[in-house]
Amino acid sequence: MSKTLDRRTFFGFHSERRVENVDQKEHRGRILGTIREQAGLRTMADLADKLGVKPPTLTNIKNGKRSAGPELIEKIRELAPKLGDDILILSAKPGGGVEPRAEVRPRIEKWLDQDRDQRIKALRAVEEGEQKNIEVIGGSFDSLDKGDVFIYMSALETPLEMRPQGTALLGPIANAIQREAVFLYLMPTKEYLRSVEDDESMEKYIDIADVFANFEKNVLLKISNKDIHEECRSRLRLLRIQIKADSLFAPPDFKWELFLSKRGKAIASMLVASDGPRIRVPASERSTRTFLFEIAETICKVNRNLPDSDRVPGDVVSHLIESAESATGGNIDRS
Repeated sequence: MSKTLDRRTFFGFHSERRVENVDQKEHRGRILGTIREQAGLRTMADLADKLGVKPPTLTNIKNGKRSAGPELIEKIRELAPKLGDDILILSAKPGGGVEPRAEVRPRIEKWLDQDRDQRIKALRAVEEGEQKNIEVIGGSFDSLDKGDVFIYMSALETPLEMRPQGTALLGPIANAIQREAVFLYLMPTKEYLRSVEDDESMEKYIDIADVFANFEKNVLLKISNKDIHEECRSRLRLLRIQIKADSLFAPPDFKWELFLSKRGKAIASMLVASDGPRIRVPASERSTRTFLFEIAETICKVNRNLPDSDRVPGDVVSHLIESAESATGGNIDRS
């Protein structure tokens, strides 16, 4: 009796192993087929050539007669990153299980590069169109009233309203400054940028002073009453600043926008810029308070050393300081 059971168990075991081997063979075949498709290749011979192996090598891996080594697994990862750990079936030893992950782990820089590329693709999928940005920003400018302040700060990002494609924003700005709203643009000095940027980045640098002068002229052209041009000009200011090393604004690749209402309510947004995508992201309340305080402190300090004709109006500076101190509980040196 026991011999009969042993024979049944023996044959049953080998039957299961045969089924398992067939399943794994089919699985490996599907994986190799998917790798070929993701690599954009026509035949398995083309895939073998791309991987730097002979066609029989892939056939033996498919049939489970040999396993793919760490170097081959890494090449396969580069061709078909979306498959992830599914490709590890190809590293299974003949008649055995999958080799330990440590032996087939990709180099960290490869993994991080793949992750970065995937994140950039994801950002591009949700990137706001430029026309949409113009509509949103234009609506914000249309809402500004007496005592409200718009502040823009960046090192290398030219404001949309100062670019050729942003001319639709000139009218809303002209109307807002006639309502006694204030627009402040803070940009680092060229000397500061040269100290933190390489020569290649500086080649892309646009002198904001020239751009601003043209922008200011075009805004004022939208105001038919020339008698109020100088008054309106005082509400449109460019400040060149020397950034502190430990400042929130020290990194050169940033863009901040802040709207401060006459009641002291502040709303800020940041620019997410990653190899092309430009996405405006709302700042948290905590970041907004920090941003407001540093802006107020910076403007207060810079304003003292400007000629009278270039200074930010005193009531605007006071409004900024009072709002920043109230929001953070800090104190700004007014001396």
